[in-house]
Amino acid sequence: MKKENFENLYNIDLKKYIEKDYKGLSYLSWATAYKIAMEKDPTMTYQVYTDADGLPFFSRGDVHFVKTRITMFGEIKEMMLPVMDNKHNAVSKPNSRQINDCIMRCLVKNIAMFGLGLPLYINEDLAELEKKEVKEKKEKKEVKEKKEKKEVENKKPMQPELTKDK
Repeated sequence: MKKENFENLYNIDLKKYIEKDYKGLSYLSWATAYKIAMEKDPTMTYQVYTDADGLPFFSRGDVHFVKTRITMFGEIKEMMLPVMDNKHNAVSKPNSRQINDCIMRCLVKNIAMFGLGLPLYINEDLAELEKKEVKEKKEKKEVKEKKEKKEVENKKPMQPELTKDK
């Protein structure tokens, strides 16, 4: 892929297209990603892979995932994504809606590999990292406070024993 094609897609200002999910995470809808990608390369094609049984997902026990393939600017990129619920948790018994939603998410992620919307994933990863760091700091602070409280309790002055004079 030509560097200029990647940079052109990567640098598109998507602010007016960005939506937020219930967690506040930013995302680009599949329809918007597809529209912009087609405007940039009208010969773009996509494929949703199917398993041997003809269904558009793959399963290994309770693990389920989808796989897509996009051709843009003459280059092919593939992407896999676990079947998830609307909270981004893996699903062990997916329904058709969850599979379809996951396919569309996978296509958007696949398009991002060409540059379009990729900054959203970078920001999402950074936000998750920051949340993790804040959580770790909070946990360390709580452990430290518990330890200090215990030390204070252990250092309470002992009452002197009273003795009777005979």
